[in-house]
Amino acid sequence: MLDKILDYPPLWDLSRFFLDLTCGLYRKRIALLKASGLVKDNASVLDIGCGTGLFAEVTQGDYLGIDLNHRSITRAMKKKFKTKKTFRCVDLNLVQKELPKFDVILIADVLHHLDNQGCVDLLKTSLKLTNKYLVSFEPVFKKELTLLEKWFMRHDKGENFRYPDELRQLFRLSGYTIIEYRDMRLGFLSVHLTVCNMSNT
Repeated sequence: MLDKILDYPPLWDLSRFFLDLTCGLYRKRIALLKASGLVKDNASVLDIGCGTGLFAEVTQGDYLGIDLNHRSITRAMKKKFKTKKTFRCVDLNLVQKELPKFDVILIADVLHHLDNQGCVDLLKTSLKLTNKYLVSFEPVFKKELTLLEKWFMRHDKGENFRYPDELRQLFRLSGYTIIEYRDMRLGFLSVHLTVCNMSNT
């Protein structure tokens, strides 16, 4: 029932607004990306699985958000941003054929929706699209989860939550060199940050 309700993009945005208000789900991650220098002001960014564009303000430079949910993309295209943003309902493989290069590829809260082979396929394709960094934020299993974290995982559409070491292994199998990984606490939630530097691959 909850999944069906949140399939409606305006309600999804409303739920994310309250999570951002209480946990900083988006603003804290955007702030981290900017403060760390991973995403500088004019960096070009490819946001894979962008949803309704909640990370679009991470850069003032070229931003392309892609997602296979046409309703989410339509919602994102109607939003007003400080600078021009591009959203497309398109598969990553089609983008790869166009041979663009981005400073940063962002994959946030996506990989737990894919099985292992799907993750490896996506990551290998992404490898061809960036010349600097790939950054992933992903909810993961831990030895101890709060009751709220367990509730969110039970009601999330993703069926492939992994432990951090399992997640990192998928990056390595895809040809990436990991330069940073750690848990990032966001109020009563937490996500696992993985950063890959393309100059080291």
